[in-house]
Amino acid sequence: MRRILTCFIIAVQLAIVILLGINRSANEREIKKAFKKLSLKYHPDKNKDNPEKAKERFVEIANAYEILSDPEKKKIYDQFGEEGLEQAQQQENQRNAGHAHGFGGMNMEDVFEQFYEGGDGFRGGHGHNFHYGGGQQQQHRVDHFGNSDVVKLNLQTISTFYRRNIVWIVFFFDPKDQKLEEKAQDIKMLSEKTHGIIGVGAVDCEEDEEICEEYEVYEAPKILIFTEKMSDSGSLYRGKFNWKSISNKATSMMESFVSIVTENNFGDFVTREKDDFKVLLFTSKKSTPAIYKALSKFTKLMTFGLVRSTDPLTQSFKITHHPSLCVVTDQFEHKADCYTGEISLEKLKEFLRQYLTGKKNANTKTQSGLIELTQKKYETGLCGRQESKFCFIFFSTGSVEDRETLANIEKEMTTFTKSPIIFTYVDMAQNGEFYSNFNSQKRIIMYRPKKSKYAEYSNEKTDAHSLNIFIDGILSGSGKFIRLNSTPQFDNKKDDL
Repeated sequence: MRRILTCFIIAVQLAIVILLGINRSANEREIKKAFKKLSLKYHPDKNKDNPEKAKERFVEIANAYEILSDPEKKKIYDQFGEEGLEQAQQQENQRNAGHAHGFGGMNMEDVFEQFYEGGDGFRGGHGHNFHYGGGQQQQHRVDHFGNSDVVKLNLQTISTFYRRNIVWIVFFFDPKDQKLEEKAQDIKMLSEKTHGIIGVGAVDCEEDEEICEEYEVYEAPKILIFTEKMSDSGSLYRGKFNWKSISNKATSMMESFVSIVTENNFGDFVTREKDDFKVLLFTSKKSTPAIYKALSKFTKLMTFGLVRSTDPLTQSFKITHHPSLCVVTDQFEHKADCYTGEISLEKLKEFLRQYLTGKKNANTKTQSGLIELTQKKYETGLCGRQESKFCFIFFSTGSVEDRETLANIEKEMTTFTKSPIIFTYVDMAQNGEFYSNFNSQKRIIMYRPKKSKYAEYSNEKTDAHSLNIFIDGILSGSGKFIRLNSTPQFDNKKDDL
């Protein structure tokens, strides 16, 4: 009993002197304002470095507020001070058989659910309802953002904003603004167009002035745009008040993991993260669309690139419609699986998720046919310097005998589909200079790009059985390899290793 009483007195002292920072004569409005301001300051979601300590502090504030919000207890304190409160608490404890008061056992969501009812209504931890305004009927407020995705930010919903991992646009408004309805329409349209991509919130600076003051908004209307980082205090939007302009500004502040891909750097793009799926957006827009920026954060198992419609890569992939979102299925033959359907973030994620779960196969690891090794494909990564697989290379003259050899090689490919080998041929009439890189008299070699070495096929016979013996020997480690001194090039400009 004594312990409960002591806690009660400490709560009052902390509330008036330390926590709420108000004097003994503070009225209901001042108490409410102090509570809301400190609730924001010590909100655990805002104090990531020490959320438990922040929660403990908040619970102290909540307990103190509950006491000060009780008109009877506040009246006793104003008239008789702590001694009067002590006597009143003793009597209440006797009536309640010693049941403890307070919010100590609740989590943050419970505290706000018990405490905040929106508008000017607050509810104490034991079912007491406290409404400000001296008993007068509260002014009816028009809900300008009903039936929309706009989050009305107050103490009860502020966690949604604090826990953000996307860019947020927050509209701070004055409910007495004569043009508010017009502005609200733009904000609602903004939330509809950027749903799931950018967060949109609204703060009534009359009803929740403490939130406005926290972000130094002393005159409304104002729009602040916040990046994904919790530490960001917001950037003031100074452009035209229409949803498109606001959206464009917010989009420019979004974090992006999209690379600009061209015909010249496509090889670097597809080999950057070798095991990742490669996703390309073919677009006629100059800047990266917001939806694609958001999609680029979807998974770390995919690498995202953007190809502009004027780049030759668009023709190489035979893209006829813009925008087109495609997963590269064959980087060497420029084949891709492109999404067709409604353009929304969730639909696009659903499409990509089929590859992540194995329902669709990008087919980048299984070779379906003998590949002609050309300069363009070589620069794209086919048998390039970073390739860890073996590259079987046949330098063909196009003769009848060579065509028979090509047929035999294709037969043997089916035997080694699960082996780390890429089967290729080089047309010597078109790319004969590549042959000279190997200083070999043999026209069949097994090249190991990453280790910069190759083995020669010395058998005169090129039947399927003989080729099988050669490949088996290489895979079993019995092949004799020759070290290269420079990286093979199609134009004979060799780079020293």
